[in-house]
Amino acid sequence: MKFKKLLALGATALMMGSTVLAATYPAPFVSSGTANGAIVVGANAASSDWSAAIDLQGDLNAGVTSDGTGSEVTGGDNVGLWRSSDRFNLGNLITTVASSTLDDDDMPNLLAEGTYTDDLNEEFEYKQTVTMAPLKLVHFSDDDYMEDTPTIGINLSSSDWVLNYTLDFKKNPTWTPYHLETTDIRFLGKDYYVLDVVNTTTAKLTLLDTADSSTVSEGEEISVNIGGNPYTVSIAFVGSATETKLTVNGETTNSLAEGGTYKLSDGSYVGIKDIMYTGKDTGISSVEFSIGKGKLELTDGAVVELNDDNIDELTADIRNTTTLDQVVLEWITDDEVFITPDSELLMPGFEALKLTMADLVVPTEEIIEVTQGSDDRIVLKAPLESGDATVNLLYATADTGNFTGLGKDASNLLVTTTGTELIFNYSKLDRRFIASWNTTTEGESYYLETTSWSADSTTGINYTTIRSVDNPDTIKQVDLATGDTANFGNIELTINAVKKAGDEKWMNITINAGGSFDTLYTKEGLKVFLPVADDGYGSVGSINLSQTLNATFLAAGNLSGHNVDKYWLFMQEEDKDSNLAKGTRFNITLNDDSEERLEVASVDSGRKEYKVGDTDDYESYVQSDLATKIVRDSKGDPDNAVVTYHGDQIYAELYLTAPDATIGSGGDGSNVVVVKDSEASSVKDTNLVVVGGSCINTVAATILGSDSPLCGEEFSALTNVAAGQYLIKVVASPLNAEKIAMLVAGYDAADTTNAVAKVKEGGVSTAEGTEEVYPVASA
Repeated sequence: MKFKKLLALGATALMMGSTVLAATYPAPFVSSGTANGAIVVGANAASSDWSAAIDLQGDLNAGVTSDGTGSEVTGGDNVGLWRSSDRFNLGNLITTVASSTLDDDDMPNLLAEGTYTDDLNEEFEYKQTVTMAPLKLVHFSDDDYMEDTPTIGINLSSSDWVLNYTLDFKKNPTWTPYHLETTDIRFLGKDYYVLDVVNTTTAKLTLLDTADSSTVSEGEEISVNIGGNPYTVSIAFVGSATETKLTVNGETTNSLAEGGTYKLSDGSYVGIKDIMYTGKDTGISSVEFSIGKGKLELTDGAVVELNDDNIDELTADIRNTTTLDQVVLEWITDDEVFITPDSELLMPGFEALKLTMADLVVPTEEIIEVTQGSDDRIVLKAPLESGDATVNLLYATADTGNFTGLGKDASNLLVTTTGTELIFNYSKLDRRFIASWNTTTEGESYYLETTSWSADSTTGINYTTIRSVDNPDTIKQVDLATGDTANFGNIELTINAVKKAGDEKWMNITINAGGSFDTLYTKEGLKVFLPVADDGYGSVGSINLSQTLNATFLAAGNLSGHNVDKYWLFMQEEDKDSNLAKGTRFNITLNDDSEERLEVASVDSGRKEYKVGDTDDYESYVQSDLATKIVRDSKGDPDNAVVTYHGDQIYAELYLTAPDATIGSGGDGSNVVVVKDSEASSVKDTNLVVVGGSCINTVAATILGSDSPLCGEEFSALTNVAAGQYLIKVVASPLNAEKIAMLVAGYDAADTTNAVAKVKEGGVSTAEGTEEVYPVASA
C-alpha cells in the first residue's frame, strides 16, 4: 500500500477546508489482520535496539490474524510445490513435500490434455506431465551467485537434473513422415508445426514455432506480423508441387519443398507447409507458409537444437516403434544455477516453464545472545516469560581462562541442579537461579533472585522474598516462610525451609511437576541446557560432566569438548508441531582465547558456516523445520554468537509457473520479520520500520540522505534531535518508492527504546511526509 502525501507543514499533515484521517500505526505494517511490513535494525546496533525491535515485532504480529501462504502468483499457470500439511523446509527435497508428477490439474493451460490430428485427419488424444527432480532447499554461499552472501535457496551444479517434460499419447499415431509432416501439434502451451520426421535408425522431429501461418498466391503480396515485427511475403517462384521460393521482406529463399525451412536474416524461420500448384495455363498457384522465431530439432538421445544451435541443457527421448508413444524432454543443468527469491530458472529453448521462489516465510523470531560479560564471564541474553533476561552463566579464573563456577563471579553464583529440589545458600554467595516449567508443547522460565532475608524476633519465623531479576517490582513473591508457596506463571515453588540467623541465610525449595532448575526455555520455546556444578550449592568447583544433556556424547566416549577448559552450551529446537525439545539440538562451544579471555570459540549447527559480506560475521543454519540461524562474530575481540530462533517452521515457497507469471507478496499469512540493515534488500517489497539512528543503521542514514554513517552532532544537525529525544519520521521507502519507511531513532540507544515504546502506544501517524521529535516541546 502506498500512502499519498496530501500536504505536510512541519510535523502535521493538513488540508484546508477538509478533514484528513491520516494512517496510523500499526497500519500499513499490519492492516485488517494482514502483515505487510518488516523491521530493520543495524547489524552492529546495541542489544537494546534489537530487544526493542523484537518487542515491536511481537506487538505487530499480535495483530496478524490471516492465515495463508504469504505469496501470490499472477500472470499465468502456476503450481506451488508443497503441501499445506508439509512445507518446503531447509534440508527438504521438493519431492518429499509435493507430488513429483504434475499434470493438467496443476497447470491447466501448459499441461492441458489435447487431441492431435495427423495428416490423414485421424485424431489421437494425449496428455502432458512434468516430473520434478528432488531439488533440495539449502543454505549456501557461492560467489558465482553473489559474493560473500549466504543465501537460502536451491543451488544446482553442472549436470544436475531439474525436471522431465513428457508428451504421452493415449492412442499412438503412426510414426512416418507421411502421417506426421505438415501437421500442427500443441504442447507446453504453444503450437508447433511438424516440418520433418525421420523414422530411420535415429528418430528425429523438426518443429517450427508457428507464430503465424498464412497463404499467399502468385502475383500478390501479403503482410503478416510476428512478435511485433512486420513481414511482407510474395511468391518468387513455384515450379511444381514440390518446389517454390518465397520473397520475405525483400529476401528470397532457397528453393524449398513442403516441410523445408529457410533462416531469414533477422533469425526467424520461414517454413513451407503446403504447395498448391496449378499449371500456368489453368490457374494460379498458392503456397501455405509459416514464419516462426525458432526451429527446434529433437533427435532421440541427443541434445535439442534451437535455430541450429545446441541447447545443452535439454535432451530428447523419442519413444517410438511403428507408432509414436512419447516425446520426453530431460532438463539437466550445464552450469551452476540458482533458484532464490532473486533468481529464477527458465526452461531453455522452449521457454515454457519457470521455477521461481517467493521470499522465505518466517512466521516470527527472537534473538538469543551468547557473549562476554567481561573477560572472564559469559552471559546469556534471552527473552523469557518474565521479560528479557541477561543471565550470568559461567565465570573463569582470570589467569588461566578455565571455567571455575556458575554465575557472575565467586561472590555472585548461579545455582542449578538436575533434581527438583534446590538448596539456595545466600550466605555461601548463591545469588540467582532459574526456574522452568514445561508440558509437551508449552514452556516458560523465570530468572529469579532472593532478597529481604529476615527473622521475626517474636515468632521466630524466618522470611525471604523471591523476585524476577529483570522485573523485580512487578514479578515477586514476598514474605515467604517455611511451608509457603511462591507462584510464577505455571511454576509453583514450595518453601521447605527458610533460615535467617545472623549471617546465615539459606532456603530449600521444591518445584512442582514439570518444573526444573537446570533448563531455560525462551519465550518462543527454545530449550537451553544450563550448566550444573558438582555439588548442590552451585559453589566453586568443576562443572559436572555427567549431566543428562551430555548422555549421548558420554555414550560415545566423547568428553573432550565439555569440561572446565571448554564448555558445550547446548540448545534444542521444538519440532514443527511445537513439541518442546523434540527438534534438532545444536551447541555453542565456550572457551578462552590466546589472552585467556572467555569467548564463543565455535558454533556447531550441524552445517557449514559462511562469511557474511565484508563483516567479521559467520552465518550458519540448523538444517531443520525451524531453521535456527546462528551468527558468530569473529572480529578479533572475544567472539560472540547471536542465535535467531523462529519458534515455528520457516519455509520456502517454490513455484513451477508459466514464463510470464510473477510472484508478489500475498499479504495473507506472512508475519512481520526483523532483519539486519545489511539484509534489508530481502524485504524491499514491504513497508519498513527502521529502528536506530544513522550512526549504526545504514538504512536510517539513507533515509536522512547520506551514504555514510551520521553520528552525534551530524545526526542532531539533520534531525534537531538532542540528548534525551527521539525522532519518528515517515518517508517513501528508499528501497521501494511504492512502500513507506518509518524511521524510529533516538539520540542514543536508550532514546531509541523510548521511541519504540512511543510507537507501540498507537496513534502515531504513518502517513508519508510526517515527522515529529519527541518529547514534544511545549509551546
